[in-house]
Amino acid sequence: MWNGYLTYKLNKIENSNQSTNEAKITVLNGVLTNITELVNASESKIVKVKSFKNDVEFREGSGIVYKQIEDGVYIVTSEFIVDGSSSVTVEFANGALINGNIIGSDIESGVSVILVKPDFNVESFYSNNYSNSRVGEYILSLGFKSYSNAVSFGIITGLNNSVGIDLNSDSAIDWKFNMLQSDATINNDNNGGAMLNLNGELIGLNLTRVSSEFKNIALSREELFPIVEKIIETGNLQRVYLGIDAGSIYNMSSYEKSNFGISLDTTNGVYLSQVQESSPLAKAGLKVGDIILSINGFDVTDIKSYYDAIYKLNAQEKIKIVYNRNNETLEVEVEL
Repeated sequence: MWNGYLTYKLNKIENSNQSTNEAKITVLNGVLTNITELVNASESKIVKVKSFKNDVEFREGSGIVYKQIEDGVYIVTSEFIVDGSSSVTVEFANGALINGNIIGSDIESGVSVILVKPDFNVESFYSNNYSNSRVGEYILSLGFKSYSNAVSFGIITGLNNSVGIDLNSDSAIDWKFNMLQSDATINNDNNGGAMLNLNGELIGLNLTRVSSEFKNIALSREELFPIVEKIIETGNLQRVYLGIDAGSIYNMSSYEKSNFGISLDTTNGVYLSQVQESSPLAKAGLKVGDIILSINGFDVTDIKSYYDAIYKLNAQEKIKIVYNRNNETLEVEVEL
């Protein structure tokens, strides 16, 4: 009787394990199928960028189709690929090879913008949706399809990694870039390509040459788009020194809000986690813990709108900042 019961239990466990394993295999196959479909659906938005110096091939890598306008198509790529070149070509997923015109570059962020004029319509990343990225989220780093190492898969291992640069060679950090870090390999093939979430949404531009400290990084979409728009508008980008570190409140956990003394129902604004002593904002009285709500009349609801606002500023300009401190709304004038 005991042996029969034991045999029954063992068979039940074995059958249960078999069902569990089959379920896991089904889920895994579904995920792999979705990734394959995502790569296929995104290929048309990725291009090959090849640069030349005196008609000799110089460098090559990937680029993304940013947006199409009446005069052509804007391609965004890594500044390293086109730096020092005399001409560039862009190859689309359909095989079309077109000469491009470099509109401008931002050496500090490592971003360049190219204009090409294809005789066909293209899909772009400009108007696609965007979901807030989270640590642990699965992502793809995608480059041009003809490269053997153009696709890598992994998870986001770090958000808001600040890569600092010294703009005036005074040994002080003047600007920090908002970078995404992952364990998906970013190499010469997918450099300048897209970091995507599994919804197919662009979350960053793959870059290999920005920092020796961080590996497998991408410039976040929140900061990328304002930089690209400024390059398109002016051909270059001049930054003003603010001397702060800021982050969105909307994606803070309740624990983080409580730890920073932020009301749990606060969702808008950017929180100042660092304010350098010599910065214009420090001189105007802003402190760590303040929450910026608007800059020069532009509402600051999150980190994207923060970058939208600050890339509109000019050196030596006087601006007004509205901020919250201890649940009190204040306004101050800042001289940049």
